[in-house]
Amino acid sequence: MIELSELEILKRELSVLEGHYEMYLEERDKSKYSRLKKDREHASHNMYVHAQYLEKTLTENPYVLAAVYDGNQFQFEDFINFVDSDMPGYIQKIKDRIEKLEEMHKEE
Repeated sequence: MIELSELEILKRELSVLEGHYEMYLEERDKSKYSRLKKDREHASHNMYVHAQYLEKTLTENPYVLAAVYDGNQFQFEDFINFVDSDMPGYIQKIKDRIEKLEEMHKEE
């Protein structure tokens, strides 16, 4: 039964992470390509907020952290600078964990 609750939590958090990552990417593009300076600044701020939320979600939920943690104590240091390179891997690790839990649940 614990696996099922972990499965439900991971599925919910995955959709949240994917949504915020998409919004992060949209704001990143706006911050680079918007015509007006104030629009670029506003998009940069929004991008930063989404990156902070992604980091919070990855580090504060024990099931999510267990799925993405690689053993490096500095893994999330300067996360904001590495969102573009790290998030796709984290999302894939969560998907892999969900798949593994679903297989375990089917076997029971």
